Amino acid sequence: MDQRGSLDKLFQVVAETLNVPKHELSRDSRRDSIKEWDSLGHIMLILAIEREFHFKFSIEQIDRIKTIAEIIACVLPEISAEI
Repeated sequence: MDQRGSLDKLFQVVAETLNVPKHELSRDSRRDSIKEWDSLGHIMLILAIEREFHFKFSIEQIDRIKTIAEIIACVLPEISAEI
């Protein structure tokens, strides 16, 4: 999967996990602006991304993530190395 496909898949995982239409999401989407992205939603999202991309977030990353852009910054370098 190329970088564009990986980003598309990441947005799909976020949309499905948080039950939010994909077209409403952007890199700037924030935890505090998406009702479903509460503490439980955050853990479910982290687990879904780890499962889909065979990637493990560090505790620091999990705690720090507040936007989709921050998820991309964590995940994309790791999955890009596998391409």
